[in-house]
Amino acid sequence: MDPLSTIRESWAWPEKVSTLLPSLAAEGLRIVRWDEFAQRFAVDVLGSTVFGYDFETLKAQSVFVREYNSVMRGIADPIYLIAPFLEKIVPRKTLLRRIDNLTEQFLALLKAKEEAPGDDMMSYMLQNELRDNMILLFISDQSFNDALSATQLNSTIQRRARAEIAAAVTADLTADNLSAASLPFLNACIREALRINTPISYVIPRTSAADAQLGRYAILADPHVFRPERFLEEAQLKMKSCVPFAPGPRQCPARNFAIYEQRALAAVLLRDYEWELPAGPKHAEKIQAVFSPFALTVPDELELAFRRI
Repeated sequence: MDPLSTIRESWAWPEKVSTLLPSLAAEGLRIVRWDEFAQRFAVDVLGSTVFGYDFETLKAQSVFVREYNSVMRGIADPIYLIAPFLEKIVPRKTLLRRIDNLTEQFLALLKAKEEAPGDDMMSYMLQNELRDNMILLFISDQSFNDALSATQLNSTIQRRARAEIAAAVTADLTADNLSAASLPFLNACIREALRINTPISYVIPRTSAADAQLGRYAILADPHVFRPERFLEEAQLKMKSCVPFAPGPRQCPARNFAIYEQRALAAVLLRDYEWELPAGPKHAEKIQAVFSPFALTVPDELELAFRRI
């Protein structure tokens, strides 16, 4: 049995998204803190599919999300990042206790899975493999959702993607009609969004002063313009030339799952909603990110205005 196929078929994407966005059920415009929603959605997906556990992130005051964010804020303390030697002089005992508590929660999930395995990724992974990568999977999945292509789509692109979904999906959304082959334009939008706003801030920290050709690779034309058509028009843009999750042996192990997750969420939202950036200078020119000690691209208090179609 393919665990990812089982997950795709069994997880009720439309129902989950509708539950996560109750305020959008009414008529009119609704403002949503997208960065907060993306995190809650990511945790819910990760809990249901990878851990086989409900973290209760649908609740406004989720205990797990509160503890996790508290740990991340503590780790990101700029003073200790700049001067790590302070850990020996003024150790952060409260933070260490919170980290230990969070780790214990994950280890408890491991023990529960050993006693009652199910159709989730955790049940198919070796204990050491899962223990060593659990936190990494959690952090990475959150960052992918913060980089969701939905934040990049303007009204014209939304209409085209919506028409593609309507043509490909005549009934319920399934793993088959959510594939990249079934939704090539939406998949191109996701790849273009990840190209412009990579989940990891410094995958390739280099700037070219002029057009350059490195072997058979070239810098794309208009690199700062969101143009998903480039992934449909240019046959040479293979997936291996798109490296938003880093290349080589250190690339993110959850990259394919993250792209599928983004495609599923965008498809569900596009069926029922249209959205735009509210008026304001903060994200007018480009999505602004907050400081991250993990070099992740996390939007800074990003709001989106949703309207039911």
